[in-house]
Parts: sequence; structure tokens; C-alpha cells
Amino acid sequence: IKPTRWLVEKFVPQPGEGPSPEAQKAGFYDLRFVGRTEDGKTIITKVTGDRDPGYGSTGKMLGEAGMCLAFDIPADQPGGFWTPASLLDGKLMDRLTSKAGLTQVNYTVGARQGVRPVCQADHGFSFQKCSHPFRHPPP
Repeated sequence: IKPTRWLVEKFVPQPGEGPSPEAQKAGFYDLRFVGRTEDGKTIITKVTGDRDPGYGSTGKMLGEAGMCLAFDIPADQPGGFWTPASLLDGKLMDRLTSKAGLTQVNYTVGARQGVRPVCQADHGFSFQKCSHPFRHPPP
């Protein structure tokens, strides 16, 4: 479809028009994801990265995901279809926070308790206390 291709090429960056290496190193991101539990509590997850999200951070995340798939899954893991969270069981998040410059903090908001951090490491979005202090900064 030539007319569509011609139109798209007018608006997308051309090869070599991306950010400079300096801009990629200086880039960062700071995102919030908001969800609601079945009992009406709100979960807010803050995710930050230390590099440009399109160039610096994506490559590191893909590399660590590959390393996790290659080295962190038990050989006797049964086959089938898995989501990353159920298959990698927190190991990918550990790799991303220790080696790829990402941080993740989860907070719950409830009517009585205000805002408090919770951990997602090995027990999903639960309200348990755990032993992962790096995911529990002061609110």
C-alpha cells in the first residue's frame, strides 16, 4: 500500500535520527501503574529506569530476560504455557533491579491504613510482610 507507506515515512524518524549516545545515557523514566484489588484496595506500582527507555533500558531488560531464561529456570520445570511472572518467580525482577538499573516499588492504598509499601517478590500482589527491604522504602 504505497500511499500509506509514503504517509508513514513522512512522520516517523529516519535512520540515524534517534537520540545521541549522550542523550541515551542521560535519559530515564519514572512510571506509575494503578490497579484495584477485589476488595477495593488500590495498588500503585512505581517503576523507574536509569537510561533512555527506547535504547538504553530496553536492551538491558531483554538481555537480563534472556539470561534468566537460560540460567534461572530449573531443568525439571514442566512444559506448557507460562506467563513471565509465574515461570520466572521473581528471579527476573531480581536481575532487573540488581543488574539493569530498574527499580520497582508497590504501594497499597486503603481506607484505614493509608499508603504502605508491599512486596511482589515471591508472593504476587499480597499484603504480607517479607524480607525484601530494597522494595520497601519509606512511603
